[in-house]
Amino acid sequence: MESGRKRDGWLLLTSVILFALLLYGSVDNTMMQGMESDSPNVVQNKTINANTGKGATAATPATSPPTKKEFVEEEGDGIRILCFGDSLTAGLIGINNRQFRPYAPYLETNLGKLQRKSKDNGIVRPVHVNYTGHPGLTSYYLMHGSEAHPSNLNSTLNEFKGDDGTSSLDMVIIMAGTNDLFAQSWLDYSISESVISMHRLVLDEHNIPLTIALDIPGSGRFEDKKLLQEMDALSQGLQAYAKSELRTTFVPFPFPYKGGEKWSRDGIHCSERGYRQLAESLAPVVEQSLQDAGLW
Repeated sequence: MESGRKRDGWLLLTSVILFALLLYGSVDNTMMQGMESDSPNVVQNKTINANTGKGATAATPATSPPTKKEFVEEEGDGIRILCFGDSLTAGLIGINNRQFRPYAPYLETNLGKLQRKSKDNGIVRPVHVNYTGHPGLTSYYLMHGSEAHPSNLNSTLNEFKGDDGTSSLDMVIIMAGTNDLFAQSWLDYSISESVISMHRLVLDEHNIPLTIALDIPGSGRFEDKKLLQEMDALSQGLQAYAKSELRTTFVPFPFPYKGGEKWSRDGIHCSERGYRQLAESLAPVVEQSLQDAGLW
């Protein structure tokens, strides 16, 4: 009886959170330059044309001239990265806040800076970081979609394919699992296996060279003992997968949940400062992964 009441309580909380996320999940172009919303539950920036490489936008272009040395972009489409996930990838500041500050544009800027530091000959490859975030969706629906939310990882990846079926992406960064924990999805399936299946889709079916398994952050709402155990199981599962799959790099979330200026008041999402720090911490890892694969 007690466990039933506890689960009912979690389900009620989850319903409220998901409703709020879907309600506030739409964004218009006046709120952040370069962001679009095709449906109320999808937040993404403008899609890159797979053939021409045109159409990518960001808050600060990664190819802007440096202050001390003139750099020249190499021929070709450059390095292309997709960040995919839920509201944490969409950059939602808080459930009751319509502001979105995704980490992807900040990551693009930081990678551009690292490019210029590492290139002595003044030749750099432009870096383009796109993102798609689906507020409120579990990893299962991010992977498979549904009648209400047909867009999923596979359909998103298809947008980056050229006429020959080859993807223009070099890397996909996946952060998912927070909504699974709130929904107690572990009662129905392994959350880690669900997220891992997304990496397999990227690597094996779309033949994209690399993925980053970005661990989910802690939360002020994560207090239930079983939920914390499942969160740890997700982290351990992703680490084990990355050890066995050389094309995937596991990245722990770079700072713990302690409240304060890096977090929104809802106890789930980052503040703008938090998303900026996430991008700053992630950039060197992305650089190293691309270097190891000969893509940098």
